[in-house]
Amino acid sequence: MRVVSLVPSLTEAVAVTAPGLLVGVTDWCTRPAGLTAARIGGTKNPDTAGDGPEAFPDLAVALVDGRHLTWYGPSLAEAAGALRAALR
Repeated sequence: MRVVSLVPSLTEAVAVTAPGLLVGVTDWCTRPAGLTAARIGGTKNPDTAGDGPEAFPDLAVALVDGRHLTWYGPSLAEAAGALRAALR
């Protein structure tokens, strides 16, 4: 499974409990130390132009107005679109 986290606190939780699943994280995700997943930009504006595994996660998690949005989908671009729609 490939996971992209747009929520720093969830990034840490996933990294600690399921090492190796994270393929993409925000620039704000700083823990745990040594995090090696690809950096994909900000929490509300991820870079969706990539073609690596981070662009095609099995699961993407984000925060929308303080609520977690979980996206199971074929691409980060679609997840980012859902995030932008939820923010309107």
